[in-house]
Amino acid sequence: MNSLLEIPTTLPTLDELWGLNGLTAAGFFELIASRLSPEQPQVLTVHAELEGGPALREFSRFLERACRQGVDFFPLEDWAAELLQCPEGIPVAAVRQGRLPGRAGTVSCQEGMGWRL
Repeated sequence: MNSLLEIPTTLPTLDELWGLNGLTAAGFFELIASRLSPEQPQVLTVHAELEGGPALREFSRFLERACRQGVDFFPLEDWAAELLQCPEGIPVAAVRQGRLPGRAGTVSCQEGMGWRL
């Protein structure tokens, strides 16, 4: 079996949590901002129809806050190229099918990882 480099989403998405247990868009971005650190890369998937639409104001505030926290944003393509320069250093994790809050059906999940509100 061949291995495949995958850079997974590590944070929940707005469409998955907005409204869950009364969570607002502003509350969602507070949650995400609290999980960001310049030392630990995270992957947040955004959707033009939400973050660029009804949640644009909250998303803009989130981006400003993240920048003030020292968080850098970069394309995953750049990170993949950097990781592939030293493939033996790429972390490996088992993947399983599981259920996550706000998601219909099952999704691929990294073993030992889960979302918490």
